[in-house]
Amino acid sequence: RLGASIGAALFPLHGMTTNELLLAADRAMYQAKRSGKGKTCLAEVVRELA
Repeated sequence: RLGASIGAALFPLHGMTTNELLLAADRAMYQAKRSGKGKTCLAEVVRELA
């Protein structure tokens, strides 16, 4: 059996650079893993306050 946990991030909603998007997708993937097998999660929008 093969299973997958998927995290996704959208440009520009979750990041403006490749690194920001990969970090957001990585966080979403680990959230999917914590939620159980075979889950998919979309990154959360986090706004930095100046």
